[in-house]
Amino acid sequence: MDFVNHIKEIVEKVLSPMGDVYVVDLTVSASGAVNLVLDSDKNLTLATCAFVNKELNRELDQLDGDFSIKVMSSGVGEPLKLKRQYIKNIGKKLEINTFDNQTISGKIIEADDQHVEISWSKRQKKDIGKGKHTVHITRSFHYDEIRRARVVI
Repeated sequence: MDFVNHIKEIVEKVLSPMGDVYVVDLTVSASGAVNLVLDSDKNLTLATCAFVNKELNRELDQLDGDFSIKVMSSGVGEPLKLKRQYIKNIGKKLEINTFDNQTISGKIIEADDQHVEISWSKRQKKDIGKGKHTVHITRSFHYDEIRRARVVI
């Protein structure tokens, strides 16, 4: 078994009893630097990250080799990587960059395993007469249309 898969198994074992904490990203450099990014459906605390770090260190101390471990939470403003993160952020403002080079900011109305639906307002020229009026737009995006998305504070 390779080192990365061994770490994945350990992390799954440590996170399993927590239920709502999950891995967003796991990287291992050639020099043995392990970077683990976590998120939670509710609230990820520093204590949870410290606990996971301690458990990983305890398990990996039994192996030969040099390594370092860094466990962190997915930061505010970081790109969303998992569908679960979209669902967690329903009701928050999201900025989406699509593969057809559109940038749209709006509130997440709905999210599931297939798509995310956002709503926003914009000023638009009136069909009849002069001036502009505000229109409300709701659009659904399949995840494969999204190049990058991040929650906007």
